[in-house]
Amino acid sequence: MKKTDFAATVAQVQPEQTQLNDTIAKPGSGISETLLLIFFGIAALGTVATFLSKEFAHKKEALKLKGKLNRIPCPNCKYFSKSSYLICAVQPKLTMTEEATSCSDFISNTNK
Repeated sequence: MKKTDFAATVAQVQPEQTQLNDTIAKPGSGISETLLLIFFGIAALGTVATFLSKEFAHKKEALKLKGKLNRIPCPNCKYFSKSSYLICAVQPKLTMTEEATSCSDFISNTNK
């Protein structure tokens, strides 16, 4: 290919490319890229914020439950057994519940 043929081909392609760019990037023809970027940025932040708030609520609930379970005296009671059939011989309905914190039959087992 000769140098003049190449220059002629480039001269023909450049006006076509300019026309294509003008049709694609006309100002004011639809939603601007900046508005789309802002919209999707806010949507992404909202999604992350929702996920984090649910995660923190779950952790808060787990800590609250852990605090309640730590106050239950059943594992330190003389009548508590690790049998799945009868955990407590005296108060089986109260065993390992919040009501067990005020169990009148609790006797500390110091041998454990």
